[in-house]
Order: sequence, then C-alpha cells, then structure tokens
Amino acid sequence: MHKFGILTGADLRDEHLTFLVEHFGSSAERYHAITREIDDRPVRPDRVRKSVGAENTFAEAITELEVASAQLEPIIAKVVT
Repeated sequence: MHKFGILTGADLRDEHLTFLVEHFGSSAERYHAITREIDDRPVRPDRVRKSVGAENTFAEAITELEVASAQLEPIIAKVVT
C-alpha cells in the first residue's frame, strides 16, 4: 500500500473500489467496506472470548519505569476484572 501512497485508513478510504480491485484483488471489497465502517457479519455475543485488553492514552510520554509501572496498575485491574 505504501507504494501507492496509502499510509492511513483515510488514504485507503479515499481510493475508488476499481483502483482497489485492480491492485489488491480479492481483498479490495473488504478494504473498501472496513474503511467505510461497513460490516455485515452477524454479531455473536455468546461466542468464546479469545482475548481481553485495556488501554489508556496519556497526555505526555512516560519515560521512567517506576512511573510507567504505577500507571499500569489501574489498566491491569481493568483486564483482570
């Protein structure tokens, strides 16, 4: 994708489906749909969970291990519970 100047999801969304088909073949329709928030797959709320995660965005970069460790505690608590 980089060789076509596609570096972000917005770049991919800006391409026409015909361009995507020409360059990405069978994946083109999926790329076209996901960049437009189209997902026709059925919701399966009772399926087995495969993973769990949590995150937090900080206003400033954390560069000290002790500070990072302290900031991880509430994030870890979200995942564990």
